Amino acid sequence: NATSVTSTSANLEWTAGSNETQWNLEYGPAGFAPGTGTVANAVTTNPYPITGLSSNTAYDFYVQADCGANGTSNMAGPATFTTLCSAFTLPWSENFDAGTTTPSCWSQGSANAEDWLFAATGGHVGDAGVIGGATTSGNNFAWIDDSTPDNTGTTLESPLVDISSLTVPMLSFYLISNNEGNSGTNVNFSVDVWDGAAWNVGVFTSNSNTLNGEWQQISVVLSSLTITGPVQLKFIVDEDPTSAYFDDVAIDDVTFVEAPACPDPTLLSAANITTASADLGWTENGSATSWEIEYDSTGFVQGTGNSIVTGANPHGLIGLVANYSYDFYVRAICGVGDSSAWAGPYSFATYGDCSSSGVYDYGNNEDSTNAIGFVASSPGDYITLTFTGGITETGYDYWFINDAADGSGTTIATGDGPITGAYESTTGEISFFVNSDGSWSPVGGGGTPGTTWDTFVYDLSCAPPCAGLTVDLGADTALCSGQDSVMLDAGAGPYTYEWSNMASTQTIVVTGSAVGTVDYSVVILDSITMCTATDSVSITFGDCSSISELSESTVSVYPNPSNGNFIISLSNISEQVSVQVVDMQGRLIYSQTEGLKVGKENAISLDNVERGVYLISVSSEKGRYTQSIVIE
Repeated sequence: NATSVTSTSANLEWTAGSNETQWNLEYGPAGFAPGTGTVANAVTTNPYPITGLSSNTAYDFYVQADCGANGTSNMAGPATFTTLCSAFTLPWSENFDAGTTTPSCWSQGSANAEDWLFAATGGHVGDAGVIGGATTSGNNFAWIDDSTPDNTGTTLESPLVDISSLTVPMLSFYLISNNEGNSGTNVNFSVDVWDGAAWNVGVFTSNSNTLNGEWQQISVVLSSLTITGPVQLKFIVDEDPTSAYFDDVAIDDVTFVEAPACPDPTLLSAANITTASADLGWTENGSATSWEIEYDSTGFVQGTGNSIVTGANPHGLIGLVANYSYDFYVRAICGVGDSSAWAGPYSFATYGDCSSSGVYDYGNNEDSTNAIGFVASSPGDYITLTFTGGITETGYDYWFINDAADGSGTTIATGDGPITGAYESTTGEISFFVNSDGSWSPVGGGGTPGTTWDTFVYDLSCAPPCAGLTVDLGADTALCSGQDSVMLDAGAGPYTYEWSNMASTQTIVVTGSAVGTVDYSVVILDSITMCTATDSVSITFGDCSSISELSESTVSVYPNPSNGNFIISLSNISEQVSVQVVDMQGRLIYSQTEGLKVGKENAISLDNVERGVYLISVSSEKGRYTQSIVIE
């Protein structure tokens, strides 16, 4: 065995064959022919140190027991070991382009449950394998497959690098991380740095998307470290233990350089987005305490946007337009006339509000990162997204409506193919997006909103909770006690009913045997929204028996049932007569107070009245006659 291996030395060890105390050794580059290597005879120490080796080189060695008068054993071996790499000097960089195996002088972590991989493409690196942005070298990179099982502590170790020639050393590398819209599923990525005496843990950490989910150059100033010798790096990935597999993180072009006097910010972000504001953030890589932000509509030419100088990170940007896409850049201000280069652009979109309407088009490989989102104008309001047209490719592309504006949250509805109708969110936020595959074609070439695979037509509305739930029992009415009745209807729906007379049905029939006024009320509860509504009505029962000269013998109504056209025949009546028709909720739908003739057929026409049961009342100063009529 070989132990205590360095770049130029090693201790050679073996187990004695018997009780010998002296050995002969021979060593040389791996594969050397015995008899051509370096020989050490009459060795009496075990282990035996050897020096003067070449760095990053594989060696073989053999050992033979020397038993004095009893002769020597056969040669045992070869045993093979590899010396470590010597510390590299600057300039130094690693672009991982040499092949698909671990680069020379780099090593996988000894406790890795999986290895880092090396290739020019990889699984979900970027957006489902579509890589945005660019590194300096291009070609191969080092990456981790985020697929199950979710491993932690997966480490890639660099060689030692002598950075003593740098006044203010800075680590630079490219990173790409993109969870493809799956909230909370980025891996935890970190970098540890050996300073010559100890490991500095978490000198850089990230668990969010890189800029726009593309390659981003990361700069880490190391001025806070006490560097006493060559440095070394550990790139470490801890996968999210949720069986998520979207964030195949990758690195490229690792190097050390002299830090600029005013380093660029990195890891731009936008959070807490509303219809009119967003918190813009970034990582400060130097000591700046103020920054300049430039922002405007997506794609704007830098230098033409809105400029703000701020001392806050994150900075709360207000006064934005709802349902609008923005870019922003940021640079550090390190002193008078001393600013970093601009970092960006970072793109974000504000959410729509209740006045929003428009057309949504989708394309290939879309997911919740492409969601359109909306927020209710007033806190506490419910928000409703209504589609009047839109189709996805059935069996391949699926639409989702969620109750959070950023595409996360709980799914309210999902499906494939056409979508129409209204979808309400009780959280005050709502979003719409499509999970699409890699190929699609608009029906007939596309063009007409709401009729092609890529086009959805939508409107927004907002209302306080329960604003749409009402109940109407009709107008107050008067009836003859012991003679008349009326049906009160609280309306159909997913409701429970609680009437003032303890009934729990949708309708009740009201009659009265005593003279007087009775108030009836109902409370309905929507079992889905848990909203309630109430209404009441007064029914007055009068004494019509003592004065009534109106009866079936003096009033005749026919035909009954009819199509809405009736004849009222009056006989033996001398006073003026009036007619009223009400529905079963007590609502007046017809009235005639003059022109009715005694002994004649008086035509009553109820046009445009729905089929059902109604009450017709014939009244005079001496009383009232009421009967039900049916319109078919």
